Amino acid sequence: MVDVARLSKTRRGPRDLLLHICAPEERAQDADDARGAQLWSGKEAVAKALGTGLWQDGVDWTDIRIDPENRVTLHGRCRQIGGEDEIRLTFSRLGLATVAVALRWGLR
Repeated sequence: MVDVARLSKTRRGPRDLLLHICAPEERAQDADDARGAQLWSGKEAVAKALGTGLWQDGVDWTDIRIDPENRVTLHGRCRQIGGEDEIRLTFSRLGLATVAVALRWGLR
């Protein structure tokens, strides 16, 4: 869950937080604060679905990529962990917060 207003504060100035957590193709989405909250919460949800969390087992924010249609692709260490498993991502709003849920199931 990510509070959109709180995320907005982290995006002010030259150190926009999304520049740190997003891969180049995600940055090309030119995300507003609401979309930024989806990207942040979605990546956290996917990392939890993989059972790693972020920064554990060599997982990096940019190993999880979310396209404009909210399809997830895994790269780097996440790809090694997730293999060919499918991940579906959904978002909801709860007041001023964005909530992400990631579901993972094996295709093996």
